[in-house]
This record gives sequence, structure tokens and C-alpha cells, in this order.
Amino acid sequence: MSSLRYWLLDYRVLAALGVIALAALAYFGAEPLFAIGGGVLAAIVLGLLAWLAVALVRRAQARRAGQRLEAMVQQQADQPVMNAPAAARADAEVLRALMAEAVKAI
Repeated sequence: MSSLRYWLLDYRVLAALGVIALAALAYFGAEPLFAIGGGVLAAIVLGLLAWLAVALVRRAQARRAGQRLEAMVQQQADQPVMNAPAAARADAEVLRALMAEAVKAI
């Protein structure tokens, strides 16, 4: 059952279903949809809105996770500089800046 759920929620499958639905709409026109009834059309629209909501929530969660990870990396990078002796603090700061540039490049 979980593999079926995986396939139904995969963005590639959803995109393929959307393309098939648009192709059917272009081929048959909108009149068969109206003949089936407004309920089916409403269900299709609600399904698309639910999919959009899920996609937006996932994107927001990924963005927040990325920001938390960046803050954690920044905190870990600042810690050795603060703990370094005064004579080595300048070298540690330069090294931290270079590592921050390397991380941003990745």
C-alpha cells in the first residue's frame, strides 16, 4: 500500500496525469466534463488545489529546514573563533570566512 501511495504522490506521476488530463481536455473539449456534472469538475478543481497546497507546504518546510541548517553551520563556524586565543583569532577568522565562502559555493 505504501508503494502505491508513493507513486500517487510522486511529482512526476502527478505531472504526467496533468498532461494526460490537459490532452484529453484539448481533444474532447470541455463539453464532456459539463455532461458528467459539476460535481466531478469541482472534485478535479479541489484535487488540484489540494495538490498545490501540499506542494507549497513542502517547499516552505524545505526552506525552513535549510535556514535552520545554515544557522547551525554558522554557529559551529563561529564557535572556534570565539574559543581561539587572541594571537590566533585573526587566523581563525580568515579561515572561517574562507570556509563560509566554500559552503556557499556548494
